[in-house]
Amino acid sequence: MEISKYKDQIWQCGRCGYCGGGFPEDRCPSKFLGKFESSAARGKLLIARALMRGDMQPTEELANRLYECTLCGSCEIICDTIIHLDLVEILEALRVDIAEAGFGPMPRHQKILDWIEVEHNPYMEKHADRLNWMTERGRHAEHSDVLYFAGCTAPYRQPEIAESSMQIMEAAGVKAFVAPEEWCCGSIAFRVGANKMGEKLARHNVDLFKSLRVKTIVTHCPGCYRTMKIDYPRILGDMPIEVFHFSEYLDELLNKGTLKLKGRIDAKVTYHDPCHLGKHAGVYDAPRRVLEAIPGLKLVEMERTRQDSWCCGAGGGMKSAFPDSAVKVANERIVEAEKTGAEYLVSTCPFCKQNLKEASELRGEGLEVFDMMELLSKVL
Repeated sequence: MEISKYKDQIWQCGRCGYCGGGFPEDRCPSKFLGKFESSAARGKLLIARALMRGDMQPTEELANRLYECTLCGSCEIICDTIIHLDLVEILEALRVDIAEAGFGPMPRHQKILDWIEVEHNPYMEKHADRLNWMTERGRHAEHSDVLYFAGCTAPYRQPEIAESSMQIMEAAGVKAFVAPEEWCCGSIAFRVGANKMGEKLARHNVDLFKSLRVKTIVTHCPGCYRTMKIDYPRILGDMPIEVFHFSEYLDELLNKGTLKLKGRIDAKVTYHDPCHLGKHAGVYDAPRRVLEAIPGLKLVEMERTRQDSWCCGAGGGMKSAFPDSAVKVANERIVEAEKTGAEYLVSTCPFCKQNLKEASELRGEGLEVFDMMELLSKVL
């Protein structure tokens, strides 16, 4: 069993219960949704123990409980204050075992995986249409050692983010190119327990990067960033390629003075930390510094911020398999953002933008949701 790799950690859990909330405030979306012992990480580790001992067998009901979780990592952040357990890895390993037992991924996840197998994206779109968002000039850009990894969500669902990203690169004098042969990074496969598919996607992309002699990869998507920065090396070994989230790359460009922000945005803005960028990869300061560099913009923080941030609700396969639950979690974040008096809620993740925007529009209170790349494109 995949979870047997974490046997010692699973038995180290002292069942304190902080991972489920109240430390100092609720931070577990799964427990917020379910209120069950098995909703929080503590309960899931008890399930892992029972599965390893043979006291419990996988079932459809058990699979539903394990998959209705965003894998945001709040439980791991909380656990670090007491005893470090690799809770996200353990929860992902549980999904691998459930999937191999025939009770996962969820039906909607499986449809997505089947499409990825054929067209290399999770949005039921043709691979040939991956670059439809690009201008003719962008399509014929020279190859360089800087690759802009566009991913799937922006090209197929939010092209304005991909367009803004390339516009910013061009304004900073960075000769970046996009590879038509890129496939889905594999994040969704790894998150729902389909590790073999995730590895297949990873190998294709890494082989592509090497064949193109890429030295630097820049991506706006925290899911792609986390997967290439953390999962790829863990599976395939060290990569001779630097991986940057766009906020990190922009922070460097602004420091060097190669990117000039000439316009203004006279507005109060609050920033939402994407879980894959923040809790999983520890990137908190760079996006804030970039936002604060925009003339006229005033950045205000929500009550729960940085490593204590509330999840947008969309990650870990939640949005596709449990869309109502995803929006319910997002609504909590929108309420929190509204309390700051901000006019704009800004994130650096297309998935966060998509789910938070849906929740905001359902509330109808007037809070606008943007990706940071969109704001920057307005002040170049």
